[in-house]
Amino acid sequence: MKSSKSSLLASGASLLVSAALLVGSTFAWFTDSVTNTGNKIEAGTLAINAYAYDLAKDAGEPSFTIEGVNGGKEFSFEQKEQDLNISQDPIISETLWEPGVSSAKLLKVENAGTLAVKIKLQFKTDGELTNALWFDFVQVKDGKVTGTFTKRPMSTLPTFAENLELPLVESGDSLQFIFVYGMYEDAGNEYQNKDFTADVTILGAQYTSEMDGFGSNQYDAQAKYPVKTEVDDKDSLEEALNTSGVPVEITLSKSLQDLRGGLNVTGDVTLNMDKNMLSSSSSIVGASITVKEGGSLSINAIANDYGFDYTAGGLTAVGEDSTLVINGGRYGISGAFGAEVAGKDGGTVTINDGIFSCSGYQGHAVMATNGATVYVKGGQYSVAGASSIAMYADGGTIVVEDCTFTAVNGKRYGAVNGGQILLSKTCSPSKPTSVVSGCTVTDNGDYWLISAE
Repeated sequence: MKSSKSSLLASGASLLVSAALLVGSTFAWFTDSVTNTGNKIEAGTLAINAYAYDLAKDAGEPSFTIEGVNGGKEFSFEQKEQDLNISQDPIISETLWEPGVSSAKLLKVENAGTLAVKIKLQFKTDGELTNALWFDFVQVKDGKVTGTFTKRPMSTLPTFAENLELPLVESGDSLQFIFVYGMYEDAGNEYQNKDFTADVTILGAQYTSEMDGFGSNQYDAQAKYPVKTEVDDKDSLEEALNTSGVPVEITLSKSLQDLRGGLNVTGDVTLNMDKNMLSSSSSIVGASITVKEGGSLSINAIANDYGFDYTAGGLTAVGEDSTLVINGGRYGISGAFGAEVAGKDGGTVTINDGIFSCSGYQGHAVMATNGATVYVKGGQYSVAGASSIAMYADGGTIVVEDCTFTAVNGKRYGAVNGGQILLSKTCSPSKPTSVVSGCTVTDNGDYWLISAE
């Protein structure tokens, strides 16, 4: 028995010695690896260029002959183009017209991107001379006219263009067509001193050409064109502000009232307002506008001269990926704890210009909360009300590059809950002093940093 115990003790000791010897030893295992670098997905570009050419005084090269146009004689176009991507001048500017007169323009649209694109024209026409005019589009291929010329009533131009869709598959591909127009020979005296106006937009969208990884070129078959629209009623405006999938440019043709619930924006929208107003009830109560759910809104407006003629009321961008850009206009709200312009919950606001006022207890001209960012690059700001703070960062960030304070009944700057304000030293050469108690002001290089203690 003693012998067995001795053997066990000896074996245990041997194991301990072996374990001790293994400490610090290196094990070698079979291994292998394969690395593949440089993987990427790169988006193509969809872009178009558009050019217009005037008739030349004398026929040259290339020249065109269209039966029924110019008495069947040759005509040519100038070599110098009007670049429609740059020039704001109208393509057509005719005066002293009379029955029987006609003219033409050569239009060229080019695929300036790397992706296949489909295009169509959008016309908006007006004027009492419309019914005395005719038009046609004649396509040019390889320097030669294709198809036959047909006089079409100018009143049908918008519908004709809407139904005309043409592809540009390869980068550098182009389409050319001659826009011929004239006045009917039998136009009567009732058309004297009348005129015709037209706005033309060339739209581009994805075209079914490129293949995806599964061998299909139909993935973009339903691709939509960007939208340009003029609205003069509430329902049309609300629909346009929430159009999904395509950029929308809205021109507000008149002021709208009774927008009591305010307006929401979930689309990608540019809103051109001029001096028109959006009001919740009467013209002195501006309607609120909220950008949400990843929407984007750019407002282009001109401030009205009278202080209570507000372009709109409170402006807000709420939620990550929601963006608001303000280019001019006059905005005002009243009421306790209000904010004229606000970024909330990660939203982003950029103010380039405008007049902004807020009246009421603890009101704010600009506010950023909960991770939102507001960039102030211009504009005039005022607050009226006890304990009001013009620029208020409550857990968000306000970056002030340039601004003008017209009236402040309270403080200019305040930050709480981790919020901060970066004030450019070019905007305020001296250290800001109109700061809420409990905030610190520190030198942050090109900016003064205002934050909660």
